[in-house]
Amino acid sequence: MSKWECHHCGFLYEGEHSPDECPGCHSSLTFWLEASEPDVSGEVKQLLRRIPIFFGLDERSLGDMATAFREATFEPGAMIVREGEQSVSFSILTEGEAEVRSGGSVVAALRPYQFFGELAALGLQGRRTADVVAKGKCTCLVAIQPDLQRIISSHPSVASHILKEIGGRYQPGSSRQ
Repeated sequence: MSKWECHHCGFLYEGEHSPDECPGCHSSLTFWLEASEPDVSGEVKQLLRRIPIFFGLDERSLGDMATAFREATFEPGAMIVREGEQSVSFSILTEGEAEVRSGGSVVAALRPYQFFGELAALGLQGRRTADVVAKGKCTCLVAIQPDLQRIISSHPSVASHILKEIGGRYQPGSSRQ
């Protein structure tokens, strides 16, 4: 028997297979992350070191951030997040490529070590503003809002780094939008 965690609300489910709909948030659009123990090998921490939003964080902050993330793999064409759905997770693409689509048009390409859902991480956005679709097979690190907010509240430097990136990303004329 496995434990599964809804990427929307964090609901934990035990069973051989994940259900079609989350009993916690009743979303049928969710994907399930196999619930696992925090990364003790340091592999996630090493990946986080490569993400610009985490540059300069101390070892303790990086280690605590690593405990919030779970790995999720997507097949080509899979919908990672859907425009309009509840926005409660922060994701970092670690392998492969994905497309950001708004209104059916591709508006950006995501490559390894790029991220999406940072507004959700801070509770600043209620709904997704775009689809993110796997261009080929890809892997993401995914953290849900409650886990991130717990870490952010105990590590102000993490919040500061995220806010700085948001400020740069959403400036008029920024190429990082």
